[in-house]
Amino acid sequence: MSKFTVHVCTVGCCRDNGGLEIFRAFSEEIERLNLQEQFTVKEAECNGICKYKPTVVIETETGEKFFYGNMDPEVAKDLVKYHIQNDIDSEKVIASHLVKKE
Repeated sequence: MSKFTVHVCTVGCCRDNGGLEIFRAFSEEIERLNLQEQFTVKEAECNGICKYKPTVVIETETGEKFFYGNMDPEVAKDLVKYHIQNDIDSEKVIASHLVKKE
């Protein structure tokens, strides 16, 4: 089982604002870093935070969820590094995109 599941909204307003590009960025970065066993990337319906479109939810194996908004492909790459490596250089960027945590 993957350590993280990435739910990328790829419908409606998220699609119109780059959702598919963000999905591709996550998939490519995970493959580039050979992290396929730690991450699963899925296209998702609405994540419920449309005002922050495009959106992503990263769910941990323990069920903790991190909701991110105003995403772009570069931030997607930073999120992979941050969640798997606790990359401090990415922390400031990530904090500015974190909408909520459950």
